Amino acid sequence: TMSTGELGKSMSKPIASGNLYTGRFIVEYTLLNTLKATEFGVMWDREPVRMTGYYKFQPGKEFINSKSEVVKDRVDEPYIYGVFYRNTDPDGKQYFLYADDVLDLDRIEDNPQVYKVARLPSFPPTDQWTYFEMFFEGRDVPEEMVANKDFNLAIVFSSSKYGAEFEGAVGSTLYVDEVQVSYKK
Repeated sequence: TMSTGELGKSMSKPIASGNLYTGRFIVEYTLLNTLKATEFGVMWDREPVRMTGYYKFQPGKEFINSKSEVVKDRVDEPYIYGVFYRNTDPDGKQYFLYADDVLDLDRIEDNPQVYKVARLPSFPPTDQWTYFEMFFEGRDVPEEMVANKDFNLAIVFSSSKYGAEFEGAVGSTLYVDEVQVSYKK
C-alpha cells in the first residue's frame, strides 16, 4: 500500500492499496471514476469450489482514513477472496463487478448476479509462508450456464482490506504464492 501524495490527499484518496486480481484496469477512469477503474473477473467455464495458497503479510505502521487522519489502535489487514458471478444482467447486457460493489462482501450475496463467494474472516500478520484454504459457497449454479460461459470469476488479493475506501497503512505488504483454484467435476 502506497501514499498517493498531495494530489490523492486533496481528493480524499490518500492511499493506493496494492492489488492483484483477475480482470482489467481501465486507465481512463483512474481520476474521474476511480472505483470503476478496476473491472473484476474474467469469463469462466468451470464452477469453482475451493481456493488455496500461501501468503505473507505485514501491516504498515499507521492506519489512515480517507481524510488522511491517523486512526489509533487500528491495524491494516489484507484481503483475499473470490467471487463467481453472472456476466450478463437480466436484459442480456454485459455485467462486471467493480471496486464500488465487489468489496461489500458482507452484503454481496444480496446481489442477484453473485452465485458463489470464497473468503476468510482474517489473514493475521506473518513473516512465514502461511497456508490458506477457502471454499466457494452460495447458490446452486446451473451447469448449462457454466458450459455456456455465462459466469465470470474474480480472484482478488489486496494489501489493504479497505483500500477501495482509500483507507489503510502505507507500507502494508502482501505476498501470495502457489494459489490454486479447484473446480467441480
